[in-house]
Amino acid sequence: MGLARLLTKHGFGTSPFDSWTAENEAQLPQWHVPPAFLSTLLGVPSGSGPSVTPAPRSHVVFGRPGDGKTALRIVLERDILTRTRNALLLRYLDLTPALAVSPQPSLATHADEILKLGTIALIGRWFESPPVYGALSPPVKEDLAWLVEAYYDRLPPQVKDQYAQLSVLGPRAAALLKQGVRAAIDAYNATIAVLRAEQIKPTVWGAASAGAGPQDTPFLRLQRFWGVAAAMGASGVWILIDKVDEAPGVQSPEAIFKAISSILLTQNLLEFSEDKKQVLCCKIFLTRPAEVLEQLNAAGFRRDRIKTDMIRWSRADLHNALVKRLGHFSGDTVLHFDEMCVPEAKGTHDKLLDSCDLRPRTLFRMAHEILAEFDLTSDYAAEKLDRQSIDRGIARGLTAVVG
Repeated sequence: MGLARLLTKHGFGTSPFDSWTAENEAQLPQWHVPPAFLSTLLGVPSGSGPSVTPAPRSHVVFGRPGDGKTALRIVLERDILTRTRNALLLRYLDLTPALAVSPQPSLATHADEILKLGTIALIGRWFESPPVYGALSPPVKEDLAWLVEAYYDRLPPQVKDQYAQLSVLGPRAAALLKQGVRAAIDAYNATIAVLRAEQIKPTVWGAASAGAGPQDTPFLRLQRFWGVAAAMGASGVWILIDKVDEAPGVQSPEAIFKAISSILLTQNLLEFSEDKKQVLCCKIFLTRPAEVLEQLNAAGFRRDRIKTDMIRWSRADLHNALVKRLGHFSGDTVLHFDEMCVPEAKGTHDKLLDSCDLRPRTLFRMAHEILAEFDLTSDYAAEKLDRQSIDRGIARGLTAVVG
């Protein structure tokens, strides 16, 4: 009842804790506190300025549930796209199709999913800049036609929608997606109709060939894809793999390892290079660090070649994140949670930090529940958070996170 008055009184245009999940945080970069290894993850020297172009390198990031892996992935995405105009960035965020084939998908299965995402990204690039197609040589056009036939045309319409939504597109294609995925798909179909109009015959390769011989390997298909991407102006391909443990049945360390092991144990994929320069890299975000790392090490994962890092929050880090979030939404009117609390509730800011188990999702969920409880129980004249709303909100937030 009184939440609107409280927020207005303290300079908030909207609640700073309406969401506690990264996907719903439109202003995430404004308050996100990056880990010390962000520059390494991005592929730039530590301390370098925003003009330095990232160098693709594969990397594995571990963190517990709620530690902010997805938030870090989203911030990384934006940094890559800001620094590298020609980066081809693929979001491999749904392993369900691969897991429908096997609980331990082969590299070929994963490669097919990556190529679906990659082909739609190439079509989006073509749609955004039609001249890139005209500059392609006939053999590259044939390879593009193969990709379109094998990894786009054969998809059912609803599946095309799903992959389009995962794509990182330019302004025109993104605007079409906002109008509805079908608008983007129709635009894509109109774009690739050029292949038929020019009677470009697809290369006989990979999934498009009948009785393909031993030359048909996932790695070679990815090489062919990279050739087309490079010809269309891509400076590198970044594959961001996240939400592995959100797929059905993939919560145990054993299931997580099986779901992603063929990628993590394929060195020529993780270090995919051309002319001694890595041009394709995987950024993989995983949970259950101790158990999954133990299985990876036992399976021969090359930690000496592929960088791994752990998200570890300090209390000071989370204090900074909470202060930045409050300050951003209040126009710097509120920089400490206690400023919204009645005098007898002084120490709530510290209590939130002490109770969250050093996990940002838990911290922000508790703050959200405090405001929700206050809205339910306070009167319109209330301008400060009361002790009862705080205690009940913290308890409810912790129960929701644990549950």
